[in-house]
Formats: sequence, structure tokens, C-alpha cells
Amino acid sequence: MILTIPCTEKSSDFLFAKFGTRALIRWTAEDLARHSAVSVTTVRRAELMPSATALTRANDQAIRRALEQAGIEFIDAEGGGPGVRLRAPPAEK
Repeated sequence: MILTIPCTEKSSDFLFAKFGTRALIRWTAEDLARHSAVSVTTVRRAELMPSATALTRANDQAIRRALEQAGIEFIDAEGGGPGVRLRAPPAEK
């Protein structure tokens, strides 16, 4: 499953585009906050911002790391356009 999201230089634009990256892994704002050690208020405020967010670099990186650990892959512009996708599960042996 691939969800392409417009992106600028800030990775938080990836994280909080209109449809929300966390929807790919069926996380609530509370789930994302718990896994990233960022407050729910910070997550919700960032998601409500139409473009650039007021996230600190540390919060931005913590959220991205939590999403990556949950299976989200961030796609560079060279891969058909910037966006995110859910990483395929490992093949069974």
C-alpha cells in the first residue's frame, strides 16, 4: 500500500499531511504519542497545522522514528515522488 504525500524540506510535512501517516498503521494520536514519547497535545497540534508545524527537531525525529519502527517507510522524491508507504512484512521461511 502506498500513500504519496506532498513534502517539503521538513519531515513533519510527511508525518502530518491531510490523511495522516498514522492511519496506515491504524494508530490513534494517543498511540503515536505513547510510542514516540511526545505529548498527545503536540501530536494533535501538529496534525491540525495546514503546512509547516511548530514541532521541535527532537519531537519531529521522535515521531518519525516511532513511525519507522512501526513499519512506515519514507519515500524520497527519486522513488516516484515523495511520500510514505507501509513496509512489506518479511517473507516467511
